[in-house]
This record gives sequence, structure tokens and C-alpha cells, in this order.
Amino acid sequence: MTGTDTRRRNGIVKIQNAITNEFIQDVCDRLSDNKQVRRKLPDQGRLHIDRKLPYLCVYRRPVKKPDQGTDKLIKGEASYFLASSAPRYKSGTAALVKAVVEVLSKMPGKGSSWFATSPMGSL
Repeated sequence: MTGTDTRRRNGIVKIQNAITNEFIQDVCDRLSDNKQVRRKLPDQGRLHIDRKLPYLCVYRRPVKKPDQGTDKLIKGEASYFLASSAPRYKSGTAALVKAVVEVLSKMPGKGSSWFATSPMGSL
């Protein structure tokens, strides 16, 4: 996760092969500024957050067996994270989800925020 394999074009960061610390910081900065986040992730993944919401739908696509339609279901949400379940992305995926949830849970808003989290080992 220490690599910087990102490309910037027209102010949009596209991740190439890894979720880096720079990428995570960019996402957290945008969330802290209450901006939308739409980022491509390795292996056809995506992070999409329209606005501050008290949830983040997380779906890790299975590597070995096809899954028809779950990603389409998740894409209907205003706040979602799609990622590959390939072992090489596990640490970056866990770090990004943890950072996003941490930023969103600290943001002021109406009512209280509640996040259901799973242990990082099961992400």
C-alpha cells in the first residue's frame, strides 16, 4: 500500500493496481470537505458516495465463482464500495473501508450515525 500507482486526469484520480495511502487520503479529504466520491478501484471495483449517509454498503466480488447480479443490487445505493475479494487487495480494501467509515462517523449531521462493521480479517 505504499506505492503511488495513481493517475490524475482532469482532477479525477484513477487507481491502477493498488489502493495506496495517497489514494485513501484523497478519498478522506473529499469526504471531510463533504464532497461526493466516485473512484475506480482495482479489478473493476468502485467506491461511490453521493453524500454523507450513516452507512456504506460493502460488497467483495468472489474470485472463483461467478455472482450474477449482486453488484447491480449494491449499485442502486447512494453509498457503496465494490471490490474484488482477491487476496492481493485485502489489506488495501480493509484500510480504505476503515478510513471511510471513520471519517463518515465523525461528520456532524442530523441524528446519529451508526455503522455495522465486520472484523477486518473477514473483509
